[in-house]
Amino acid sequence: MKVVASEKISDDLELVVVKPDTYPSEKDMEYEEKLGIELYENFPFLAKYKGRYLHLDIEGCDLEDDLESATGTMMAQAKFHRNNPNWIVDKINCSSKQYRR
Repeated sequence: MKVVASEKISDDLELVVVKPDTYPSEKDMEYEEKLGIELYENFPFLAKYKGRYLHLDIEGCDLEDDLESATGTMMAQAKFHRNNPNWIVDKINCSSKQYRR
């Protein structure tokens, strides 16, 4: 998986648009399963928090089928995150409680 666009929000948060390395790549398929994304024929945007990709359920979108649309969506989310700096931490905390067993 390659980052093709990115926007740094803070020291901890970065939004990225990604595309697959090659078709089909075992590593890309692992990313798809782990992050809940569809890499092939899409340009997902994801959040990286403290250097780790977050699952699509926490933040991101994989419905864009071209780089320009995905980058536009990412930039709109970047503006949101700059105006709501605690949102991602609250979402991570809620998600981690939800998935605890």
